[in-house]
Amino acid sequence: KKNNISIKTFFHYQLFGYRVLNVKGGNDMKTLIAYASKSGTTAKCTQILKQKLTDTDVINVQTESVDLSGYDTIIIGGAIRYGRINKKVHQFVEEHLAELLRKDVALFICCGFPEQIEQRFTDNFPKELLEHAFLKENFGGELNPGALGFFEKIIAKMAMRAAKTEEQPKILLDHIDHFAHEIQVHTH
Repeated sequence: KKNNISIKTFFHYQLFGYRVLNVKGGNDMKTLIAYASKSGTTAKCTQILKQKLTDTDVINVQTESVDLSGYDTIIIGGAIRYGRINKKVHQFVEEHLAELLRKDVALFICCGFPEQIEQRFTDNFPKELLEHAFLKENFGGELNPGALGFFEKIIAKMAMRAAKTEEQPKILLDHIDHFAHEIQVHTH
């Protein structure tokens, strides 16, 4: 009944229904960060990002599943290893693609070799999701020798030589800051 609706709330039409928004305090948009991490870099970046956002949940898609219906904004992140995104991130995107295309989506990758970032996004996410995403960013990366196997260490050394740099990859905190700012602007 109309008479029972508080003056502080109103209904906002969304593609598949209505959600209640709080007029006084902004809206009640919930954000989810869905990520997978093998050596810990993406997990570290995810925690840094979460600390900069409000009303945000985090799931590791390697070990958890989630009902996306409770979220307005979905942030998807994973590391690029040997040119490919984490397999569990890829599976998450494939399984939820139709629903993701009805949500606000932002994407991040952790890639220590930023020369071909656009190509990394193109190679690892469906075209329609890339076109739909309102934000894409590279958070950099780091080599964590303790998390690498013998052959991965050899490949990492070869990649460093091929990149013609002695500088170790690093997490790009300014990129995470910018990403968090753009998420906050978009969701508020």
